Amino acid sequence: MRCKLNTTKVLQNSLPVHEAVFSSIEDPSRSLTLKLWVERAEVSVYANRAPSSASASPLISETLYALRLWRLADQADSDSEAEDPYENEQREKEEKEKVRIYHPLPYICTEVHTSLESANRAAKRVQIELSHEKAPKSLQAQWQVANLRELNNKLEDLCSEAEEGDDESGAPSLFEYEEGRRRGCWRSMFRGVGHNGFDFELLVTSVGVSGPRNI
Repeated sequence: MRCKLNTTKVLQNSLPVHEAVFSSIEDPSRSLTLKLWVERAEVSVYANRAPSSASASPLISETLYALRLWRLADQADSDSEAEDPYENEQREKEEKEKVRIYHPLPYICTEVHTSLESANRAAKRVQIELSHEKAPKSLQAQWQVANLRELNNKLEDLCSEAEEGDDESGAPSLFEYEEGRRRGCWRSMFRGVGHNGFDFELLVTSVGVSGPRNI
């Protein structure tokens, strides 16, 4: 590039404006214009306060809430035949139980959230993303409308559940509310979209934060 023109102007309040025009050596018809200037903006009266007088930043919670998503798969069948009826019954019971396999979350949300309400709302979005079709037909559309209503009611119930379990510090109680879930936390098992959709388990769980951090 070759500089063709270079100008400098001084506006009111002694604010300079620099402008330069460059042309291409290979093709002089092509040009590039660069402009540098200084603007004056109003500053708040609180901008020059001493750091000690500024309001302190809110503390970061030591508890975060994470989304856990698993794909549920059947256990492998055993090749050995059990002669004992009790062993046969126990084996059938184990075969009915599902095995958790880690499944990545869809792109629509993050894994960790700073509030329980945000994590529960993200869990609802994940379930909708995995179990609802983008262009459903008549029957599927009716089911999705009804299911969306159920998920919204579930979210409201969890909010009320967490508020009822708050302690004096305002943090949700973390004792086991039912098997596999804590008070106010989302947990659901559902079938993925499509005829060959997987079975999923979705859970919101509390996780601790330790060590230095600056967010």
